[in-house]
This record gives sequence, structure tokens and C-alpha cells, in this order.
Amino acid sequence: TANITQIQVREGHGPQNLDGEPIDTQFQAYLEAVINPQIRRGILSDGTQPGSYDDRKVRWSGAGVAGFWSRSQDTLTLEVGPTSYPRCRLDITRSPLESLKLMLRGLITYQDPYAYFARGVGVGVVPVTTEGNVYIGKRLNSSDYRGVLNFVAGWATFSPTVQEINFYQDAQRELREEVKIVMTLNETNTRFIGISGNPITGEVDLVFVVQTEMPDHHFQSGQWEEHSSLIRIRSKAEAEALLE
Repeated sequence: TANITQIQVREGHGPQNLDGEPIDTQFQAYLEAVINPQIRRGILSDGTQPGSYDDRKVRWSGAGVAGFWSRSQDTLTLEVGPTSYPRCRLDITRSPLESLKLMLRGLITYQDPYAYFARGVGVGVVPVTTEGNVYIGKRLNSSDYRGVLNFVAGWATFSPTVQEINFYQDAQRELREEVKIVMTLNETNTRFIGISGNPITGEVDLVFVVQTEMPDHHFQSGQWEEHSSLIRIRSKAEAEALLE
């Protein structure tokens, strides 16, 4: 990921049908056959109604842990498809044993261990203070990952026009919503450092480090909607101590 400053996406595939006959999972076909009918029936929301939540999610497609991707100079291109929040929740709440069984089924049927998984894509943001420190917090019970230590993070925003999916804008939004930092992310203050994922369920976060203009005090004094508290990490030794 060294020197990558742009992230693009191309059309890929949605998850395969868990029950019944196999379906066409190509991006537009999956939208028309699976996602849009559920929106019309009220099973899913597309976020267009006031106060509603967009249940459509971005999926990293492609066989294997790393999915399909390519790089050209400073641009990373990921292959993505449509999926839904209920499918993502199903993966998160499924037992590890059942997940492994589903991986085996995907390998046998499609040579892809994640063929039946939502593989939801999110963004993770590590904000750096003016003192050079970072803060991590424990997710509250209202989160999909309650009790988990996490930086700023959230699901990526889906668009049926694949060129409009923008992970940098998602990172910027999460900074504003979770830690009340309003700033424009650019090549000067933001660095993309990689993709972190769950090797069993396959969901991933694109991770960005952002140099903010906020001091430590901002993170120590705030009340956070998605974290019970934020803990300062000042050095590699402190990060290792926390992990241990």
C-alpha cells in the first residue's frame, strides 16, 4: 500500500444464495434480482426515506482472503459487489463452526471459501493528535461489534453507480460522526495503510491514518456515542501492552 493515494472500485459480485438454487451474482444482476425487490417489499431500506437507514452495503468480491484487487502506480482498484446489512449481521452472529462449514461449502461448489459470505466493506480511521498520540476505545452495546477495541470505524456507503463509492469520503464522515472532527481528508493529512479483515467471516476495513489538528484533550474530554471511553496510545510499547 506504500504511496497509494487513490482507491477505485470496479463491478464484481454479490454473495451467493444461501438456500435454494444458485443465482447470478454479477453486480447489476444481483441488484435487480435480490436487493431492489427486497427494497420494494419493505424488507430492506435504501435510505431515501427521512430518518431511514441504507441497508445496502459494499461487498469485496473475489475468491480468497484478499479478494480481487489490482494496483497501478498510486491507484488501488478493488472489485466490489452489492450486499445487505442483514447478510452482514448474519455473518457476524454465526458461530465459528458454522462459518467454517460455509467456507467449505463455498470451496467445494465455487472454489471460493467466501462465496456465501456478505464480506461487508468498512473503513477504519486512526486519528493522530497534535501531540502524536492515538486513541482507541471499546465499542458500546449499540454497536455491531460490542465490547471490541476499535478506532473510528463504520460501514462503507453503497451506490448502484460503482464509480460513486468513495472510501475517503466515508472515512471523513466517520471522523465527524464518531469523534467530532470536521476536516477534509487529502494527500497531506491522510495515509492509506492497508486492509484489515476477519479471516473467518471475510468482512474488511480499509484503514487510514489521519493527522488531525486536535490535541489529546479533545479525545479525553468528549462524550462518545459509539465508544464507552477512549484510551491513549503513546508508543509501540503501550500498544503491545494493550494487546497483551
